[in-house]
Amino acid sequence: MQKFKIILVKNWQKSAILAAVCAIAYGLVFFRLNRPALLSSQELSTYIGSHFIKSIFHYPLNAPYNLVENLILRLHYSLVFIRATSAIYAIIIILLLFYILKSWLGIIYAASGSVVFASSSWFLQAARFNSPNIMLLGFLAPVACGIWIKRAHNRSLAIAISGLAVGLVFYIPGLIWFILAGIISERKTLLRALKRCSVRLLILTVVLILIILSPLIWSFVQHPSTVRQFFAIPYDLHWYRGVLFNLIRIPGEIFWRGPFSPVHWLGRLPILNVFEAVMLLLGVLAFWQNRKLDRTRILLIGLLLGCWLVALNGPAELTVILPFLYVLIATGFVYVWELWRSVFPVNPFAKAAGALILTVAILFSCNYHTREYFVAWQNNADTKAVYTQKLPEI
Repeated sequence: MQKFKIILVKNWQKSAILAAVCAIAYGLVFFRLNRPALLSSQELSTYIGSHFIKSIFHYPLNAPYNLVENLILRLHYSLVFIRATSAIYAIIIILLLFYILKSWLGIIYAASGSVVFASSSWFLQAARFNSPNIMLLGFLAPVACGIWIKRAHNRSLAIAISGLAVGLVFYIPGLIWFILAGIISERKTLLRALKRCSVRLLILTVVLILIILSPLIWSFVQHPSTVRQFFAIPYDLHWYRGVLFNLIRIPGEIFWRGPFSPVHWLGRLPILNVFEAVMLLLGVLAFWQNRKLDRTRILLIGLLLGCWLVALNGPAELTVILPFLYVLIATGFVYVWELWRSVFPVNPFAKAAGALILTVAILFSCNYHTREYFVAWQNNADTKAVYTQKLPEI
């Protein structure tokens, strides 16, 4: 405890920034969580699927979400608690993104990027909607674990904890592709780290991972159709016909005209606002200038896999590419600030003005998205038309 206090005092600024990010994240995802006041049919279906433990083990895909929801609803039954599972996982995802951005860009840009991400309308909808859709962002856990393994002093412990975390991510349909891509791309680092681990710890970790995955493996044996869902391959025999159309549609939905889905989105607004779109393009330029770095390879592979999942399963899966967009946006912040500093290298007033302009622009962007979600979307007639299901009586 004393050691923890010493670390906290020495890093009080970083601790304060992290605490601020946590507070903002908590406020955004839990504020008026009982709005809309009724459930959508998808939310009701998720609630019914998580109501019985037996059905969760019978169909274990998305079990990390359904089990947590089942436990939460045993504590208290209300609309807020039905949606609390998504909100809890959303905070974890924000912190994972914060850690990744901190490792790549520094703590200030990590904080700004995480807050802009947390306040984005599409993320808020996923974070406050009773659906395992939020778990698509679970791929951030293996990415964060990979960074941790590279930097950890005790790599044996890092590998053990990372292995257990990745074991849980296996339950999320489609994320197997991210795990396999990560293992292949970082195989040399993983092999070096494994060689330094004790044999006992490796055996214990493998045994625990197999125990975690045993319900999933048993489900594959009993119900082979779940294998197709596990790999996120559609049941439609002619699914490949829509892949190209969905791929072409992704840039348009991000920058120009969003998907029409009242349960998820407001009208046909694009996913990003104008400021975010400009920052994203500058972030692409910054990544291109540093294309030899590992982070560029990670981002490119992840973005391609995310687009592939969206192409296979449609616009509802756009959530999976959202973190990549906001990593690029946060990198755009860095690019703009460094460009400003290169123009005014010594003038303190110019530096202060540049910092103020960028901060105000970020705040306006956050305000735009939060008003879009909390005011416009929640009070839209199309939204009210799809949120019609009452809380089931128990």
